[in-house]
Amino acid sequence: MNRIVPWFILVCLALPMAGHAEETLPPWWSQAQAQAHTDGYSLLTPVALDCQIRHGLAFLLVDVRPGYEYDRGHIDGAVNFEFNLADRLVLKPEKRAAFEGLLGPDKNRNIVFYCRSFR
Repeated sequence: MNRIVPWFILVCLALPMAGHAEETLPPWWSQAQAQAHTDGYSLLTPVALDCQIRHGLAFLLVDVRPGYEYDRGHIDGAVNFEFNLADRLVLKPEKRAAFEGLLGPDKNRNIVFYCRSFR
């Protein structure tokens, strides 16, 4: 299988969890975390992401929602690069080139992707 970026960190910011002081993970979280581990990345909870942002840790934050959703509101510092379900297995060459340009030359930095739903 062709992996786009095997070393990235994926984040799902589920809207029902946003704003809660005590974090309750959805029932599917442990299975998703196990799959992420198998595929070579990890998941961050919204609280963990907030902690990284507040402590100024360096990473690229990518909002993968459609542009109109990004325009309605996004996490400060996030860049928009829309992914859809068709992009799961293969990116078209022009989209791959744009994505690699966004990532830049530093292959060791952490990258956090987030979306509205866990897709």
